[in-house]
Order: sequence, then C-alpha cells, then structure tokens
Amino acid sequence: ESRNFQSRKAVLEYDDVMNKQREIIYSQRKQVLDGMDVKDTIMNMLSTAIANQVSSAFLGDNRIDDARFRDMMKSVEGVYFPKYAVKIEPEEVSKLSAEEYTERFTDAAMAYYAQREEEITPTLMREVERVVLLRVVDEYWMEHIDAMHELRQGIRLRAYANTDPVVAYKKESLDMFDEMISAIQEETVRRLYSVRVRSGEEVKRERVAKVTGESAGGNLSLALWLWCRMYGIARPGAVAALSAAADLSGTEERIGAALAPGRDLTAPLISPRYGDYRGMKRVFVQY
Repeated sequence: ESRNFQSRKAVLEYDDVMNKQREIIYSQRKQVLDGMDVKDTIMNMLSTAIANQVSSAFLGDNRIDDARFRDMMKSVEGVYFPKYAVKIEPEEVSKLSAEEYTERFTDAAMAYYAQREEEITPTLMREVERVVLLRVVDEYWMEHIDAMHELRQGIRLRAYANTDPVVAYKKESLDMFDEMISAIQEETVRRLYSVRVRSGEEVKRERVAKVTGESAGGNLSLALWLWCRMYGIARPGAVAALSAAADLSGTEERIGAALAPGRDLTAPLISPRYGDYRGMKRVFVQY
C-alpha cells in the first residue's frame, strides 16, 4: 500500500509539472488570440535571438577571431538584416566586444523591421506577427509534449542510480521548457524576417496540421470519445454536430459551439488518467 501511495504521489507530481507549463503556454496563447499587440514581445525576442547568436560565437571569450567572426556574420546577416547593412572594418573584428556587436546587429535588425512594417502597413504587420507567433508556439508546444512524454517514460530508471526520479524530472523538464521557449523566440523572429505577404491578399490563420483521410479517422474517433466522456455529451449528438461543421474547417470555438451551445469546450482536454491527448490537438488546433 505504501508503494502504491508513493507511485500515485509521483504521478501527481509529474502531472503538476506539465500543468504549470501548460498554463503558461495557454495563457499567453489566449492573449494573442484575443488580439493583443505583440510587437514589443517580438522586439524582445529579436534582441534575445541576436544576443544568443553573438554569445555562441564568442564562447565566453572577450574577443573574437576572423574565423568565428565569419561564422557569426553568416548566422545573422541575411536573416535579421540585409547583407552589408552592418559594416565591420577588418581592424575592428578583434577589437569589438560582444555587447558592441549585439548593439550594432540589433540596431540594423530593428531598422530593417521598421522598413518592412512600413512597406506592408503597421496594421497588417500586427496580424502577421500574431499569425506567425501562434503557428510557431503550437508547433513547438506539440513537439515539447511528445518529448515530455518520452522523458516521463524513462525517468523512473534514474532510481537505479540513487537519483530521485521526480527531482530529475522537474529539473530536466524545466531545462527542456527553457530550450523550447528559446527555440520559439528564434524561429518566430526568423520567420517574420523571411515571410512575404502578397499585395491585396488577406492574412489567414490556417491549421498547423492538415487533417487527411488517412490521419483523421482513428484520431477523430478517439478524440470524440474523450471529448464526450470528459464533457458528458452524448456521442451520437456530437457526431451529428461535427458532421454539420463542414470537415472541421471552423475554429475550436465554432466546433465547441456546435457540440454544446453555451458551454466552454475550448479548454485543453486534461485529466489525471488521460493527460493531454496530443492526437486530439492535432485534429482540432486551428488558426
């Protein structure tokens, strides 16, 4: 009985770690969906991404040599600002500090970003920022869920090395979460600088994962079963409602309204027994 109690306690602690991370991601995602202006957030991401690139090139040294300078320029030039936008004289390469490089690169990147915003109008740029940020967050979050599931499957083996699996799980999951946030920042900025908006076309929010005949069948069947079980909805009615929703082309809110008008069915499906059903998210996540 004591062993079973400890096992259940560990499961709850594992779930608590994931739930805290989930709350952070979903709260920020909701703000973006509600139309929050994320330009300041993007600018902070830009500064952080450039600082990370410069830091990686310096490797903790006070100065940089020609070889590492060339590698650093390849990682920022043509990505955050056009080529030759930042001119570094040969004699300056070994004299400039990491902070000075970061400042020059950031100034050039922000000037180029302002130029692009002027070209496509600030209003459209704000929508592009939200669309890109949502897409990147959802892609990396789903990958993170899979990675956390794999970590949880093997973490119990740490007990054989006299390591508390729960402590190890909390530490490694935090490291993985920080890595995911860093990756989201860099990828969001990279896509914003490479995205092209065609003149006269509306920016549309699209699905991260396209549901196909091969992939939708099993996932959708299980998704319906979980949804109905957790929200107490009769499955025949849910099937009929979704059939009328035109091949899941609506938003999560539209599907939720079709299943049960007046009830909030857009919250993540989380339970101690089933966890976060990733297959369902791939079917229902919309833009």
